[in-house]
Order: sequence, then C-alpha cells, then structure tokens
Amino acid sequence: MVAAPHTSAPHCPDKRLLALLLAFPIGIGRSPTLATIVFDAAIQANHIVGQRTVYGISAEARGRLNAVYMTCIFLCGAVGSSLGSLTYVDGGWWSTALVAAGLGAMILVVFATEYRRA
Repeated sequence: MVAAPHTSAPHCPDKRLLALLLAFPIGIGRSPTLATIVFDAAIQANHIVGQRTVYGISAEARGRLNAVYMTCIFLCGAVGSSLGSLTYVDGGWWSTALVAAGLGAMILVVFATEYRRA
C-alpha cells in the first residue's frame, strides 16, 4: 500500500477558520442571526480541516480514524444542541452566547497548551 502524502502542518489552524472565530464575538451583540451564520461557517471550516487531516494518513488507519472522528462530531453536536436549547430557554440569547464564548475560550486554551513536536 502507498501511504497518502503527509500534510505539512496538521496542527496549524486554517487562516480562514481563525478569522471566522475572531469575527464571532462581533455578531453576539448585534444579531443572533449574524452570529449563527458566522458560527456555522467556522464549524464547516473546522470540519474541512479535520477531514483533510484524516485523509492525510495511511489508508489502513483512515477508515477507523474517520469513524471515531465522525462519531465525536455527532456526539459533540448533539450535546451542543441540547446545551444551546437549555441555555436559551433558561437565560435567553445572552446566556447562550456567553456559554458558547466560554466553551470557545476553553478550547482555545486547550489548543494553545497542546504539546507539539518540533
């Protein structure tokens, strides 16, 4: 079997994804619709980057890793939908936006402190 070419920087976020994540707080105070569109675009960009990484590995491991990746995406999406509904019912748009921003900040801290090989 021929291994797929290795991507040059699997841990580097795409510049478009970073721009969308930085643009998200702009929409929080102005419009839930604008925030939702920007947030959805960022999620789609993140999914594309994740799939590029999965398909950049050897064919033997690709199927198993893709199954784990898609299962995690599904479960996290279900939990996020439930959490979004609960926060909206209990505290409205601002509560939902603050929880989303807090979760995003936590993930950025995890990403920033992630061990990377030189």
